[in-house]
Amino acid sequence: MTKEPQIFQAWPTTIWAQRFSLPDLDRGLVPLAHRIATDTGVDGAYFFNRRKSNCFRDYADASLLELGHLVFASIGDYLSRTYDDPSHPRLEISGWPMVQPYGHGVPAHHHIGSHLTAIYYCDVPRLPPEAPIRNSGTLILHDPRAVNRDWEPVGAVSREFKYFEVAVETGLLLIFPGYVMHSVQPWFGERPRICYAMNIMVHQPHLEEPGLTQDDFEARHG
Repeated sequence: MTKEPQIFQAWPTTIWAQRFSLPDLDRGLVPLAHRIATDTGVDGAYFFNRRKSNCFRDYADASLLELGHLVFASIGDYLSRTYDDPSHPRLEISGWPMVQPYGHGVPAHHHIGSHLTAIYYCDVPRLPPEAPIRNSGTLILHDPRAVNRDWEPVGAVSREFKYFEVAVETGLLLIFPGYVMHSVQPWFGERPRICYAMNIMVHQPHLEEPGLTQDDFEARHG
């Protein structure tokens, strides 16, 4: 007897997209992003070196406090709904604003060392009809699997293979695993596009094994 085939998805990558209408928050985050960019004196497409800078640590601002609360609450929902995780782990956040000028994109990268990546878009201006590309400013999520990237089954490319396009807008919060490669199409809007990118570390003390620093190791075994 032949049974019906069973079809299931293995190793899915869950992307969280939530849209907010928080104009007061956005009005606070936009000038702060320009201020931070001015403080660093960086021209062109600007985003922090996340290993050295953390706007949540380096700047005291009410809008950053509100953004942090928003992200922490959403991360909790993400973990609960995606992984059925009731543990309420301790979260750590670091972040940096990105001011994307006209004509600038972001090459493919992932947030190495972070458990989760979060992006909040506080100012995505109107895209004029004469923009040179249709998907200007689109966030591209790249297939994290290392094989079969040259195979494009008809009708399934956009939802399963190669890449996934996310049309961003003001008030959008995205959350996805830190290993996901992503890039940004060149921006051709009326003014710079601004978002805040964030790394989230998830700590579960009851599961983490305590380690030893090199000095502690030498002292114990030397």
